[in-house]
Amino acid sequence: MAEDFLEKVFPFKRNWFERESIRIHYVDEGQGNPLVMFHACPMWSFAYRNLIRDLSADHRVIAFDLPGFGLSTAEKNFDFTLNGYINITETFLEALEIEKATLVLHGWGGTVGMGYAVRHPRNIRSLVILNTLSFTPGSLPLRLHICRIPWLGAKLVVNLNLLLLGNRHHCKEIADAYDYPYRSCHSRYPLYRFVEDFPSVPESDSAQLIMEIEAGLWMFRSTPAVIVWAMRDWLYTARQLKWWQRYLPGAEVHRLERAGRYIQEDAPDELIRFIRDFLVKNKI
Repeated sequence: MAEDFLEKVFPFKRNWFERESIRIHYVDEGQGNPLVMFHACPMWSFAYRNLIRDLSADHRVIAFDLPGFGLSTAEKNFDFTLNGYINITETFLEALEIEKATLVLHGWGGTVGMGYAVRHPRNIRSLVILNTLSFTPGSLPLRLHICRIPWLGAKLVVNLNLLLLGNRHHCKEIADAYDYPYRSCHSRYPLYRFVEDFPSVPESDSAQLIMEIEAGLWMFRSTPAVIVWAMRDWLYTARQLKWWQRYLPGAEVHRLERAGRYIQEDAPDELIRFIRDFLVKNKI
């Protein structure tokens, strides 16, 4: 029954990349210039299903689940940190022989993707930036601070599945699809590790790495880029959008006033149109 549900809501061929203690699930559809899609937390590649369907008509579209997210798996000894995710992304994309790619960056996955870009700038053709950050975020929202309280945060994220509450306004089938990979407490452990690793203080390991990524953003000032920003996102707000505009002053910018954390669900048609127009305009 579970497989039947997946085939109904996410009807793409499932591919797998295995390395030591991880198994990465990814969709690889179409032919042409590659588009690599990085998902936010607690989302997974399912969020990109409409983009995959549309853009794979004339591009090679790769949407993968970070280890421990979506249909990908990882043992507890995996490095569930920003650095660990960037490292495995390097290994994964090298195995797929991805060159001169357009990166679609969203949420924490977007930070991972930009970390990859800074390490491999010659491998980047263009950037599609959804709500994400690649610089120190400043003050954190109260709800994230609460989830970082050691004894309380684990209970809220792992036991009570707090991070998935944001998709309850979607229809049941869509909400069930986002929930699908996280039905057990064990499967929600990587979500809590995300909360722990989010760069809240300058001395944290992830904050140090983000400062290194931030220092490399200048390399992309002339790279074709489009920013599509959900203005109702509680985590990645208009403040971060202003910072992106400073670092990438030549980027095309579109604001989606009614879209929130789940930008792919809140404004799917506009998102597809803006990205497709950008790709056509830049002959990508």
